[in-house]
This record gives sequence, C-alpha cells and structure tokens, in this order.
Amino acid sequence: MGCDDDCDGSRDPELECEKTSDCACGHHFETGECFIGNHEHVVDTDDPCPDFCSGFSGDQEIKCVDCQCVQQAIE
Repeated sequence: MGCDDDCDGSRDPELECEKTSDCACGHHFETGECFIGNHEHVVDTDDPCPDFCSGFSGDQEIKCVDCQCVQQAIE
C-alpha cells in the first residue's frame, strides 16, 4: 500500500514517501544513527544497519504506508 490521494505534505519530510521505493534504511546522514526514511533526503544506504533494518530474525521490511516510511513484519 502506498500513498493515498489525500496526503497533504504535512508529514515529516524525512519520513515521507509516495511508494515503497522512496524508502530506505541505513545511517542518518546528520546523526549517524540507524534510521528508516526517505532515501533521497536522509539515509546513507552505503552504510547499512542490517540487524536494525531487517530485524535480528530477518523478518522486517521497509515499506511506504500512508505516505510514511515504516518498518513492519514481512507478510
């Protein structure tokens, strides 16, 4: 599920997305902490956080849900 037509741009731009491919997980460019967000703005995907991004069991994925990048269990 991607972004709904009623998204108004009021979300945090670091987390905002229109489709799952807008999202990524890695280190935040400014803070250096593991982070899930919009790949164009804040996530250094060349510096991954494997246990954080996919979960210790590998059962998590990053998706765009209601215009926001989130981590959720793989269905």
